[in-house]
Amino acid sequence: MKARRQLAGLRALVTGASSGVGRAVATELLTRGGHVLATARRGDQQRASIAEIILELARKLKRPHFVVPADFPAFLYAALLAGGLEITLLADPVFPAREIKTAAEARAIREGN
Repeated sequence: MKARRQLAGLRALVTGASSGVGRAVATELLTRGGHVLATARRGDQQRASIAEIILELARKLKRPHFVVPADFPAFLYAALLAGGLEITLLADPVFPAREIKTAAEARAIREGN
């Protein structure tokens, strides 16, 4: 049996990610460390699928706890809690409310200062 290839750093656009093959591909890429921009035609189904994909990944990766920013979408927060995940909500948004103007500012944010 072949070893599964790790895809850390790979970026992929997956269409039709709310169900079927598209959803399976998005989940597999995420499981292997890839970054996925998932799209779907039906917005309502896409929202539900996002929560289901995260819950599936949490089970596969054995990660029952997530830390999310204050501006995390409420529908997703509620769905993940209902799915049994532990969620810590940060007090502030992750991204600054203003434009970063210098490389020094960007470096300070990256380094957590």
